[in-house]
Order: sequence, then structure tokens, then C-alpha cells
Amino acid sequence: MTLQIEHLNKSVHALDSFSNEEEEIEHFLKLRAEIEYDQNLSETHVLVNDEQRNIILGYFTLSPNSIRVNKIPEGIRPNAPYPNVPTTLLGRMGRNKLAPKGLGIILMKEAMRISLNGIRFFALELHAKNDQLVKYYSRYGFMLLQGSNRPMILPYQEVYDTVMN
Repeated sequence: MTLQIEHLNKSVHALDSFSNEEEEIEHFLKLRAEIEYDQNLSETHVLVNDEQRNIILGYFTLSPNSIRVNKIPEGIRPNAPYPNVPTTLLGRMGRNKLAPKGLGIILMKEAMRISLNGIRFFALELHAKNDQLVKYYSRYGFMLLQGSNRPMILPYQEVYDTVMN
């Protein structure tokens, strides 16, 4: 069995095969992902195994975004003449509750790899849903934006280093 990332395709991937403890994560994949893709708002990528490509083991979304420069921690704040800098937003990420544990890191690293293939950005951004996820993402170098308790960023160079090592 080989795991692979593919663009979500309703004619290949069985959306009903995906189940998650959080209704919002499941609802997005089944009802919003294709709409947001058609409206050029986000891309959804699914993790499957090559023996059963129709079964979705996990997914994530990526979209362009921006953050205010004054929210970036002092040590990494760019000297930009703009009020905002570009980011790639890791918007949603979820694992099928029937899939093996440990796929979250695979999904996150694949999101990083794919984001590097697009236009340059200052950081990979995400919005942690709770304090437990803030701690989880912090282990991988993500840092909170100033004055916030959930938006987090990982600077481009760290994304690059993670993917290339």
C-alpha cells in the first residue's frame, strides 16, 4: 500500500467514505469543497492509498491569504512597505476516523510541499481550533500571531527546510 495525495475528484473519491469526529470537517469535504474549488477560493487535496483510491483517508485545503505585518512576531517580521504580506492558508485538515493514527503529520507535510510549488509567500498560515492544536502545531515550529490565540504561522524558510529534509 502506497499513500498518495490527489486533488479531490468526486468521480473518483467516495465522499461518503469520509467520517470525522468534528462535523464541520466532514461537512466541508462533503458539501463545500467542490463549491469553493469552482469559485477559485481553495483547493482540496485528499490522501488515499493506491489500492483503494476511492477511500479518503484524510484531506486538507490550501488557499491564498494575507496577514497584517504588525501581527507577525518581532523576530521574523519582514521590513515590508505594505500593511499585509502574502500567506498560504492551510484552511481545513482532517483525518478519516477509520484511518490509522499518525496521518496528520503526513497531511501537514504534504500541504507544505504543495504550497512550495505555488507562488511565493511569507508564511504558511493556519487557525488552530483549540489549545491542544496550538500545542501540536507549535511542536512543528508554528508560532502564534501577536495579539491572537489561534492564528499561527510557519515562515517560508521553515516550510522549505521541513519539506527538503
